[in-house]
Amino acid sequence: MYIPELTTQVSSSHTVSLNTAIHENHTTKKYRIALTKLRISSHSLHIETGRYINTPRALRTCTNCNMNQPETEYHFILTCPIFKDIRKLYLKPYYCRWPNINKFISPMNDKNKKNIINLSKYVYKAFNERLYNYLSSMCSHIY
Repeated sequence: MYIPELTTQVSSSHTVSLNTAIHENHTTKKYRIALTKLRISSHSLHIETGRYINTPRALRTCTNCNMNQPETEYHFILTCPIFKDIRKLYLKPYYCRWPNINKFISPMNDKNKKNIINLSKYVYKAFNERLYNYLSSMCSHIY
């Protein structure tokens, strides 16, 4: 499973296959890299970075919003309100309304090229927004 924390939540009948649509010429390299990093947990979400410094899972919360939820891949893609506008641009409304674990897994396994490309664009743009918010907050602490 590409997200270790969800392994216990997903039945063994669910598998995540590598999607070749993202690797075709229809998508730029930066979008492919963003989605690949998310899928292999090579990213800067607190759910991962907290592991490196032994932060308890419950304390790896999202600093972008006030939901007091762990900053997991699920939260990042489907529920963090900070990325609501980006989500509306790139993800189908079905995934955003009443999000659940199946709606999280489904776009990761989508075979439709347009859908997987839109997901990769969302991930790229949301990570950039997250970085911008972080840098802005750091700069405000300096002054």
